Amino acid sequence: MLKLYCANESCMGSRKNSLLDVNPKKILVRSTNWIGDAIMTTPAVRTIRENFPGATISMLAQPWMADVFSASPHVDEIIHYEKINERLRRQIVDCELAESALRDSEQKYSTLVEDALIGVYIIQNGKIVFANDKFAETYGYPKAELIGIESLQLVHPEDRPLVREMRTKRLRGEKVPSEYEVRGLRKNGETIWVMRSYSLINYDGKPAIS
Repeated sequence: MLKLYCANESCMGSRKNSLLDVNPKKILVRSTNWIGDAIMTTPAVRTIRENFPGATISMLAQPWMADVFSASPHVDEIIHYEKINERLRRQIVDCELAESALRDSEQKYSTLVEDALIGVYIIQNGKIVFANDKFAETYGYPKAELIGIESLQLVHPEDRPLVREMRTKRLRGEKVPSEYEVRGLRKNGETIWVMRSYSLINYDGKPAIS
């Protein structure tokens, strides 16, 4: 049995329409695995060509079946299963290697940030989504308690307009000072002077500030 696949969106139309009602640009025909059966289906391939003269017809076949269709004037391309499988295997290996490298990179970055001697945090939509131990220690919060709170809560009320402006400009890609000093608020209400710097990053697929 031959299996035919149409590459046009029109092939996905109403079931009331027959395949002859569409005009596919590409047709993939999957061959049988036995030479005798393949020879018996060559008239079907000819019929496909007669009904779709403008389509590119590709035959997906096992290597030992290729000779049956290679001389056919009705087939434009022979695709070997083994080549497809080998290509897929290479793609899978490449993806696995890329994922492994990404995990290693993320682990190294996470270790570096956690062990940093300066406070590091990430803001997204105005809220803290990540903070390292040093940042939590600086502001006197348990690290878990920082996640989800408004970042401006850690800024002195008089300095919040400045911080908000700097953050907004950075998100827009505008130039801002690499560092600037403002007053921060610890959990116990104590005012501290801190040096801030903003970098625009991508965190979980969304823009963020670090």
